[in-house]
Amino acid sequence: NPDRVYSLIPYLGIGYMYGLDEDWKKPNPGGVFKDQNQTLTYNVGLINNFQLSKSVALFVELGWRVMQETFDGSGLGGDFEYDSKFTGTAGIKFGLGGKQDFTPAELMDYNLINDLNSQINRLRAENEELRLRPESCPECPEVEPTVVREEVYVPNVVFFRINSAKIDKGQQVSVYNTAEYMKANPDAKVNIVAYADAQTGTPEYNWALSEKRARAVADALTKEYGIDSNRISIDWKGDTEQPYAENDWNRVAIFFVD
Repeated sequence: NPDRVYSLIPYLGIGYMYGLDEDWKKPNPGGVFKDQNQTLTYNVGLINNFQLSKSVALFVELGWRVMQETFDGSGLGGDFEYDSKFTGTAGIKFGLGGKQDFTPAELMDYNLINDLNSQINRLRAENEELRLRPESCPECPEVEPTVVREEVYVPNVVFFRINSAKIDKGQQVSVYNTAEYMKANPDAKVNIVAYADAQTGTPEYNWALSEKRARAVADALTKEYGIDSNRISIDWKGDTEQPYAENDWNRVAIFFVD
């Protein structure tokens, strides 16, 4: 937790100590650790960390180490071959430059990923079917032209995690694309309509959640990309409307630009 002031960190491990003696020479021939100025250590302890800022921390370490009794050259003086000692260390830690904390990994919603993959595979199959059709088609009767409403729909959507109004990094591209379109078309306005899926939460909770989603997307357009708030309108439907057949897709905000 990057905001935690105090952390207690236990540790357990094996170490190695070497004592300087006669220019790094062993005092006694033969042997590896017994009656030598080197030994394995068996360590256990607690580190108390007090985080003062992202770059500065105080620490107090209390430890217990077990080693060969003959490490200090005193020989075997008791009933046990091993000796032990308690240690205490206090100090200040400084982080010099760079990033001093960790960014938690944001896992994608696998249900949403599976739904999107299914949709992609279906479209690929339809494209393959179209590719196999003959290039020439029989003559078709003329079709009366239809009047198209003068409305531009930008097919950008922002999907959300369950019970969340935070825009994931992977969804930021939709906000960016809409912002770029509005910068290129100064007279365009956008209406953001947000929803919540009907299979989770109560209608009252989902209504409030969809409002938060709509406002989060609008705030991203104004604060991150400088789009005038007068060009943005928002609406929210809770779970009263479900724009997609797949339940998980309805945790969404949809851009409508005219």
